[in-house]
Amino acid sequence: MAEPRFELVHISPEQLRGRGYTGSAGKVMWRFLSANNRSLAQSATSFPDAPSCADAVRALRGQLALAEVVTVRDTRGKWLWQLKIAGVAVGVSARSYQRRLHAVNSGNSFRDLAERSPAVSGARVRP
Repeated sequence: MAEPRFELVHISPEQLRGRGYTGSAGKVMWRFLSANNRSLAQSATSFPDAPSCADAVRALRGQLALAEVVTVRDTRGKWLWQLKIAGVAVGVSARSYQRRLHAVNSGNSFRDLAERSPAVSGARVRP
């Protein structure tokens, strides 16, 4: 069985929700997958290349004890969570929620799973 893990994904600016991208002009984002391969979270920003994205994941994992889960509403009134460190969003929910409590629980679950997940390698980038 797979473990919860970070995955680096090539993207284009039009596909910032984590979909794969085969072109070379895109950037790289991280996403966090659960043990059953569901996307739980993704980076709040994109990175110019895989090594800088992998460095951001390592920095995030090192500062998870300082991270705060904050909920926000999207344009349709559904709840999203953001993981903030020193007031800066570093991760966001991969989906929206009908109830605020579900968003909070999902953000806290991500924080706990990310702390125990294996380190990401800069070479593991999906097209």
